[in-house]
Amino acid sequence: MDDTVQYASQISSLYTSMAKKVNAEGHEGAISAVATIRDRYLNADKNTKRALLDLIDTLVLEGGAPFHQTLIDGDILNLLANTRIKKIAKLVREYFGNWKSTMSSDYWPALDEGICLLESHWEERLAGLTQRRGPGSMGQFKVCPINPVIPFYTMLYFRAQRILAMARGFAIFHMLSVHIARQLCT
Repeated sequence: MDDTVQYASQISSLYTSMAKKVNAEGHEGAISAVATIRDRYLNADKNTKRALLDLIDTLVLEGGAPFHQTLIDGDILNLLANTRIKKIAKLVREYFGNWKSTMSSDYWPALDEGICLLESHWEERLAGLTQRRGPGSMGQFKVCPINPVIPFYTMLYFRAQRILAMARGFAIFHMLSVHIARQLCT
C-alpha cells in the first residue's frame, strides 16, 4: 500500500510540472513531457505503468491539440500497445476508445492502428498457448503414437469420423462407436 501512495505522489508531482509545460510552452512543452513519459514508462513496473497511463489520460483530456499531435508523433501509442501486462492492455484498449472521442478525427487512424497492434500482440501470445503437444514422454508416462492396422486419412476413417461427430449429441453414441469399431476390425 505504501508503494501505491509513493507512486501516486510521484505521478501527481510529475503531472503538475508536465501540465504547466504543455500549457506554457505549447508544442515544445508537449515534446519534453512525452520524452519524460517515454523514459519513465520503459523502465517501470506494473504500478508505475498504470499510474503513467492515468497521467497520459489526464494530459490527453487537458493538454489539447499540441499534446495529441506530440503523443502520436512521439510513438507513445505504439509503446502503450506493446505491453505484455494483461491489466495494462485492458486499460490501454479502454483509454484508446476514450481518447478517440476526445481527439479530433485526424488522429483516429493512429488510435485505430494502436488498437490493432495491441490486439495482434495478444492474439500472437494466446496462439502459443493453444498449440497441441506432440507425441513423446510426458512426465512419468510414455506416450507413443499407435501404428494403426488401417492407415489413417482413408475414406473409411473420414466416414467414421463424420458419423461420430454427428452422433456425439445423441444417446446412440456408444452403439455407433461399437458398430464402427466392428467395421474397422473386419
